[in-house]
Amino acid sequence: MKALTLFLDAAESYSKDFCVCQSLRCKRLTRLITLQLHFLTTLHKTKLINLRRKSLLPCILALPRFYQAAVVAEAYDFTPDWSEVLYQQVILKGDFNYLEEHKQHGLLRTGTFEEIAHKFKQNAANESAVRNLKKLLTYCEDIYVYYKLAYDNQFYDVVNMLLNDAQTGCCLNDLLAN
Repeated sequence: MKALTLFLDAAESYSKDFCVCQSLRCKRLTRLITLQLHFLTTLHKTKLINLRRKSLLPCILALPRFYQAAVVAEAYDFTPDWSEVLYQQVILKGDFNYLEEHKQHGLLRTGTFEEIAHKFKQNAANESAVRNLKKLLTYCEDIYVYYKLAYDNQFYDVVNMLLNDAQTGCCLNDLLAN
């Protein structure tokens, strides 16, 4: 608790001295300490403090919520392979709440869907993973990428649904004709 208080005081002091970068760093570390304190009071015993670079991705993969992973990534100034994290959390574990949180932060890009689909193809998939990938693709706002990934993964029921849909069918037919 003392560390938390010290970082809060430091953040305030730095902001008064117009040292914005240091102030933001203190705030990120404060969030990390708060999250670590939260885990000390629960059954989730993940260590978040003093992590080495090589243990950041496994730590992020072990966290059950996106906001927790984001706190750790920001505190260590680390950009994880979000497509790998989403593959693990959404495709393998079926946690679509994680995907929703990720989407709310504006990080869900078309390329992410392509990377996840590529990871899916590289690994042996069970029925649950197939179902989860199909559901994940419904979040893709680029209709052509949605179609292409469904076709590439032999989800012909999805392909036919997209082609027969009144809104998407015309657009896809035009794109495919070119």
